[in-house]
Amino acid sequence: MRSVGNLAACPGRVLVCLGLVVAVGCEAPIRVQRASPERVHRKLTETVLSSGELSQATRNILRLANLLSVYETDPALALETAHELLTQRARGRLSELTERGLVAVAEASFLYASESGDRRYFVMAAIYAWAFLFARDKPIDPVDPRVRLAARLYNRGLTLALLPDQVGEPIELSGGTLELPIGTLEIELDPAELEWGDRQLTHFKSVADLSIRGLSNRYRIQGIGAPLAGSTRVRPGREPEADPIHDEVQVPVSLVLYIEDVWAGLRSGRLRGRARIHDFLEDPWVEVSGRRMPAELEPSASLALMYSKIEPWRNELQAFFEGDLKRGRDGLTSLSLHQPGRIPVILVHGTASSVTTWANMLNDLVADRELRQHYQLWLFTYNTGSPILYSASLLRRAIADAVRSLDPEGLDPALRRAVVIGHSQGGLLAKLMAVESGDRFWEQISDRPFEELDMQPETRELVESALFVEPSPYVGRVVFIATPHRGSYLLNWGPTSLLRGLVRAPSSVLRATADLVKQNPESMALRQIDDVQGSLGEMNPSSPFLAALLALPPQVPAHSIIAVREFAEKDDATDGVVRYRSAQLAEVESEVVVESGHSCLDHPQVVLEVRRVLLMHLGPHRHERDAPDTGY
Repeated sequence: MRSVGNLAACPGRVLVCLGLVVAVGCEAPIRVQRASPERVHRKLTETVLSSGELSQATRNILRLANLLSVYETDPALALETAHELLTQRARGRLSELTERGLVAVAEASFLYASESGDRRYFVMAAIYAWAFLFARDKPIDPVDPRVRLAARLYNRGLTLALLPDQVGEPIELSGGTLELPIGTLEIELDPAELEWGDRQLTHFKSVADLSIRGLSNRYRIQGIGAPLAGSTRVRPGREPEADPIHDEVQVPVSLVLYIEDVWAGLRSGRLRGRARIHDFLEDPWVEVSGRRMPAELEPSASLALMYSKIEPWRNELQAFFEGDLKRGRDGLTSLSLHQPGRIPVILVHGTASSVTTWANMLNDLVADRELRQHYQLWLFTYNTGSPILYSASLLRRAIADAVRSLDPEGLDPALRRAVVIGHSQGGLLAKLMAVESGDRFWEQISDRPFEELDMQPETRELVESALFVEPSPYVGRVVFIATPHRGSYLLNWGPTSLLRGLVRAPSSVLRATADLVKQNPESMALRQIDDVQGSLGEMNPSSPFLAALLALPPQVPAHSIIAVREFAEKDDATDGVVRYRSAQLAEVESEVVVESGHSCLDHPQVVLEVRRVLLMHLGPHRHERDAPDTGY
């Protein structure tokens, strides 16, 4: 009480005390309060690439260098000063502060380029990031978040620096000299880097900034480089290559600018770089000063870009009904150059369909590191309204022609172990790669021996190749997916049967039919050969063709994947198009039943079973081509 009284008796002391309290209260107190872990994590981990703002780590470095307030008012001046500080410090062994400063200045350069539109600073961001990653004395710490940030700043900085002024225009790569805020960067690009077999890579597109619809999964191989997709064209003066490259293929590549003696260049203002193209399947590694990193690649985005150029109506239903009149490029096509030692996987689509139906499975198979080391993927396109035996003869011939063209001396045994995977009608074509028919199919149309009938040489060749089936010597395994070995019950439905009259047969089949009838007018042995059965008639449950094919066991290992809408009694189970008992085949090594409709190719169990079969098919060769495991 005495002290209170003393204070009351001395109002001057009271004023002094209050003044001290006010003075102390003007200082920002250090306080903490509980927040959600997600919010704290987001704040601590956000970067210019995720939030459009500098990361907390970069702000810390700029503040310690007394440059944060300068950057907020004059970014160019702050970056110039920071550059001078870094190059002055980097005379000998890099200090921890210098290393941290490299990532900070890279991020600050990236933000300034984004806000000002001055793309020279995107290049500077890439250069500083490269210096952090590769011009250092100690090994990279894989859990250091700055490593991943530096790689992403390099990748995005390089990509954005390349983009043309017009949105949507392709990127054309070339060497030359770039003006930088600190001097110049001379880029060397060997024209050989753009060579892709007998083709040339051209019209590149940035794919890291593409959103994708239609693919269930998106795969990105994280590493170093600007991920691009390149179109191809035959190089001037060259014949089209042996590889059956798809017309719309988009090659996943990574552009890496190897900056030579980066610290000397930063100090002098004269930098030199060598641009290299890393192919997804051929050269997916970046090596600098003994350090090996994967190239940054976007296989899913490249695949989606390719499929976005394909018109499903033109390639599927319209071609189904109009046959040769609307066909594009039929036959075997590939998404990559042939590499010796890799086994072909040939995907054959079903009725009124096209290669677009394989998009999701292709995406998953290509993303599997072990599979892409051992296999090459081929696609077969055909007129699905044509007679099945005729389509199968085209497939058999296409495989033989491809193998002879790619390996004329027969030195690559992998090309003679192909796996043919067919969906729906495509499964029947796959089986016809692995059976021996004798004269079973010929007997369905004639009582007279084939040799006794008169016909033109081209007719004889067509009929013999289609109706007298032998196993392909280049096929080592077949897989049937939702395949109507005993026909589709839908083809007994009245409206469906009417479609048969709307399907045009191929002109070559029509000419062969007319020739047989014309050359043998007195013969009664030709049974209704003038009524050519297309694929719809042949997949009717009562089709004699199906009965004959069902009696022929595959001569190579075979596997069935059967879809049912629900797990009911097997006699009643159906995928909406094919009943279980129609898809079931006794002479297979394995059978997997999945709960799905007929269009089941993107079902996870289907993809996993295909993967299992392909890995099993490798046998003792499975690990011969394995690369070091990098986690992708």
